[in-house]
Amino acid sequence: MIQKNSRNYINMLQYNYIFIKSLRKVKIIVKKIIKVSNILFAIAMVVSLYGFYKIYEVRKDLPVGACPIEDNRPILYLGILFMISSIIVSYIEDKKIEKQINN
Repeated sequence: MIQKNSRNYINMLQYNYIFIKSLRKVKIIVKKIIKVSNILFAIAMVVSLYGFYKIYEVRKDLPVGACPIEDNRPILYLGILFMISSIIVSYIEDKKIEKQINN
């Protein structure tokens, strides 16, 4: 009877050790994903602000009725692309955390 309980206890300790070890790996992966998401968001903000600044500067020299966005459209599209990729990476991060909590 004592041996059976001690085996169960040892098995439980081994299982907990493996679980904690896998949890640490997931935590490291999630931290890296968070860093990537934050970097993408920062790049998106910088590119978008640069695009808006460039539009503001060009707007001063344009005649009334001219569109300042025509020449700066690729910069704005690039900012939008970085924002969308940041959102996608954040979604993946949330799914990984949710998956680990459910396991």
